[in-house]
Formats: sequence, structure tokens, C-alpha cells
Amino acid sequence: MNEMNAHASLGNSGNDRGIRPVARAYYAPSRRSGVTLVELLIVVVVIGIILAMAAPPFAALRERLRIDGAAQQLVGDLRRLQVEAIKRNQSVRLERTGAATYNMDFVGNRTLDGGVTFADASAYEVRMASFGPPVGGGATFILRSGPRQKTVTVSAAGLVTVQ
Repeated sequence: MNEMNAHASLGNSGNDRGIRPVARAYYAPSRRSGVTLVELLIVVVVIGIILAMAAPPFAALRERLRIDGAAQQLVGDLRRLQVEAIKRNQSVRLERTGAATYNMDFVGNRTLDGGVTFADASAYEVRMASFGPPVGGGATFILRSGPRQKTVTVSAAGLVTVQ
């Protein structure tokens, strides 16, 4: 047999040693895009853990903002009451009408925002003189929302502050 036939009989594809070439295992990457259910569940669990850690600070922040907003609302209304007294050149009053409501002469009924209420120790009313300061001395209104409280004070000179 000649050399050419020897190569052909071994099934050699032309290499000199008579060794058959081995097919390589090649796995083509999948062309599908997206995520698996397991990956999605892991992401949902991680987000849930992060939200669980962040929820208490957000609740406390929300409570603090609620009472701060109500205190600023009352401060604004007390200052408006002073302006009304000066503008009309007569005394005007703010009177508590409920746990979270009050009435202002020439303005009408108002409600504290966000479930904030007056504490029992709060002043019942304050009357502003025609030149601005309160008649008969100052007044203190205590606002409560859950465990938090703010104190809105009208001094005898008419200065309105929040503590």
C-alpha cells in the first residue's frame, strides 16, 4: 500500500501522524435576554430588606413633619390675627372650638393638619388688641401628635414663637 492509501484507510484528514481530529465541544451562548425567576426573587428580597430597615426612620420623619407643619400653620394664623386686628383697628380673637379645630374672627374655622390636636393644657383663646399684642398677656398652645409635641407661644409683646 502506498502512503496515500494508508492515510485514507485510517480516516486521517491529512495529518501526518494518523490521528483522527477530535471535535471540540462548543456551547454557544444563549441568545435569550432577561432574568430568571431566582434572580428576580433575590432582587425582591434584597429590596424588601432595605425597605424594612428604612421604614422606621421614615415614619418618625413623617410624624415630625406633620407636627411641624401644624405648628407653622398655627403660627401663621396667629400672625394673621395680629394683622387683622391692626388692619381693622379692633380686637380680634382666635378660639379653640375642638380638639383640632379653632375659629378666627373675620377668617373663619380652621383645622390643624395631619391629625395633630391641641393638648388639654393649651390656652382656650387669645385676643389681639387693635395695635397687635395680645390682650391680657400672652398665651401658650401645645400641639400633640403621637408622642411628639410642639409649643406655640404668643408673648405679652405679641411675638409668636415655636418650641
